[in-house]
Amino acid sequence: FKYGNGLERASAKIGKGILCEVSEDILIKLAVFLKLDEVKYQGKSKLSITRLLRREIEEQVAQIEDENQCRVFLEKIRGQLIEITDKEAPPKEIENKELEVLKQQLDNLEKDHQKQVEALQSKMEESELKATATSVSKPTTNDLKSVLRREFKINGQTGEPGQKDKLTFVSLVRQIESASSKGYSETEVIDEAGVKIKYDESLVQGLFLHSLETGLHHEAVRTKLRPFLQQPDITDELLIEQMNIIVSTETERQKKFGKASQAQQRKINNVQTVKSSSADVEKPIEQDLLNKVVKEKKGPKQKTVKDSKSRTC
Repeated sequence: FKYGNGLERASAKIGKGILCEVSEDILIKLAVFLKLDEVKYQGKSKLSITRLLRREIEEQVAQIEDENQCRVFLEKIRGQLIEITDKEAPPKEIENKELEVLKQQLDNLEKDHQKQVEALQSKMEESELKATATSVSKPTTNDLKSVLRREFKINGQTGEPGQKDKLTFVSLVRQIESASSKGYSETEVIDEAGVKIKYDESLVQGLFLHSLETGLHHEAVRTKLRPFLQQPDITDELLIEQMNIIVSTETERQKKFGKASQAQQRKINNVQTVKSSSADVEKPIEQDLLNKVVKEKKGPKQKTVKDSKSRTC
């Protein structure tokens, strides 16, 4: 740099400091101020335009021979940059005021919106109260029909395949269609289809006691338990307790009776064994006696025959 350090620092401050901090629009306006050809910076990036301006400023400074003129040139560039920057960027005070105005407007809008929401909610509550009062005081025609008409019932019961007098699919469909035509809703039909038959508690208790009495196979247990089964208000706990007592008592009796019968059976078997053994002993004796008698009967006859033969000879 052919001038002093002051001009060198001023040129470096402009080229490396200010140009790097400003926006691309400001750089383009500075290029117009320096009368650069538009082709050189049109469509280029900010970094390329910054290098182009820095090189252009250095070239123009190098062409100026007078130091004072060079200083004036640099001051013009600096002043132009300040002027362009001030025009592009509004003062901070103006920005702050505008920001406060916008905040105030936003607060006012929020308050208005809240008031409108509250007004709508109050109107809706009033409408609901009026509708409720009207529905309570003046029942509709459908409500009157639902009160006066009979409850929907399905006639018949489903059964197993092949069972007689059961509810068929066609009959069920016809009953549902008839209910729909009479104004019954689907909810009423579904509720009726899921309703279970309710029996009287006394009827169920009597049937249970009768089934229990007829289902007992052991005659002694059934006889002892019959007085309790004839009490319709007997509880299940008491019935179970009495049955356990009767069964345990009968089991003990059977065990004792079984031992006595086994002893008696054992004695009878011994007597039969002795009798059979004596009979077996008597049979051979009787057979021997019979054989002896037969031999004795045959013996003399043979002897007389032989004697007669010898005599004849």
